[in-house]
Amino acid sequence: HSIRTTMTARIIAGVLDVPETHILQEPRLYNTSENTYLEVIRELEQETDVQVLVGHNFTISHVLQQLVGIRTQEMAPASAAILILDISHWSEIRTHSATLKEFFAPR
Repeated sequence: HSIRTTMTARIIAGVLDVPETHILQEPRLYNTSENTYLEVIRELEQETDVQVLVGHNFTISHVLQQLVGIRTQEMAPASAAILILDISHWSEIRTHSATLKEFFAPR
């Protein structure tokens, strides 16, 4: 796993007032394909309807583009995208199953 990604996840958890014990470090996401990201998302626990995914480029940008089905901005460092998913359970995640609600990028 990436130390930088873990540090970023801890900062985000602090801002969102989420206990660090809720951070899942998934080794399969390091230096992998978009399909692996989607597989990991499908395995998320169903009890929560909000998830934060922290990752690196270029894969994270490609995952975003697959989910929304259109070419989007690249996920530069410190970027964030908020998606609305048209699914009932995480296991239903697929390409084109999300709408991009907001995109934030550093200036």
